[in-house]
Amino acid sequence: MIRTYKTEGVVLKYRNHGEADRIITLFTKHYGKITVIAKGVRKITSRRGGSLEPGTHIVLLLAKGHGWDILTQVQVQESYQNLRSNLTKITQLQQILEIIDCLTAEHQEHELVYELLLAQLHHLNHPDGSKRLTIVATTKSIIKYLGFGAPKEDSELALKNHLENIIERELRSKKMLSI
Repeated sequence: MIRTYKTEGVVLKYRNHGEADRIITLFTKHYGKITVIAKGVRKITSRRGGSLEPGTHIVLLLAKGHGWDILTQVQVQESYQNLRSNLTKITQLQQILEIIDCLTAEHQEHELVYELLLAQLHHLNHPDGSKRLTIVATTKSIIKYLGFGAPKEDSELALKNHLENIIERELRSKKMLSI
């Protein structure tokens, strides 16, 4: 039985666990959304801490665990530094990450959604890349691909309401589509 595997993915979110660990939710190319534990990553001496920020594109080595799989190695493919220096782009990043986290189920591969996510990250990282129309189009594509249908009207407010009806709560990332 294979105990370790390698994949690439984008960090969707994390939460602290215990004194030094983090629970990381990733959207991966081959495994879909997965949740893993990064042991000791919150220690001052850890080299992996900065590699696991939301929106970072990484290649990771994982070991099968009893509950969560364990992150053993991580290599940053792209950290999107231009994106992180602009508050509007950071907000848009959080919006797209939250949408993907809410609409996808664990361990279901969605390679097209993964490619759309990477394209959106590259677009936001570009100096001129904070156009709302691109974010709206990407969001609509993701919703349609995942089988949730399109909103009845073609407006940003209708898209926001459609998303909130699907997830049955308000989106946490405020100003979802700058309405």
